[in-house]
Amino acid sequence: MKIKKYHGDFTNGLPHTYEILQSGGFCVHPAVKSVAIYGSRGLEKIPRFDSDVNLWLVVDTKTIPRDEKKAMQFLDEVLDETEKNWKGQNPLDLFVVFDVASCNLRCLEKGFRRCSTNPGMTNCLGIYRRSALFRGFLNNEGCDISQALPFCTVYLA
Repeated sequence: MKIKKYHGDFTNGLPHTYEILQSGGFCVHPAVKSVAIYGSRGLEKIPRFDSDVNLWLVVDTKTIPRDEKKAMQFLDEVLDETEKNWKGQNPLDLFVVFDVASCNLRCLEKGFRRCSTNPGMTNCLGIYRRSALFRGFLNNEGCDISQALPFCTVYLA
């Protein structure tokens, strides 16, 4: 699904990164409910010309099958949708994230803010990662969402 309407904070605050995603044909799987950007192409605003684009594709935990093999297959499909359609010059660094603390990850919808449900912002998100060296879940590995700050909402379904 090609994103047609990006979040206003993103388009106004990061116009160069917005252009990268637009011209690259950025698409997401229908299960993605929001996208957040962090790192040098995000609010840090210090990218090199060849910097990758760090994105969290947020899915509702209820859409993930309980069986681990089926869950991994589903999350691979989520990543595949974005990767197979990407035509941009800059590589994407993608993670699928989902709520594991029953907070609905509202902090990702608000961008650079603290979470009232989980002030420490640790172990609240499940992470699925696929790369050349690793494929799997990074749940409860001391994931600290504040380490990705500042981040900016790119898209809300």
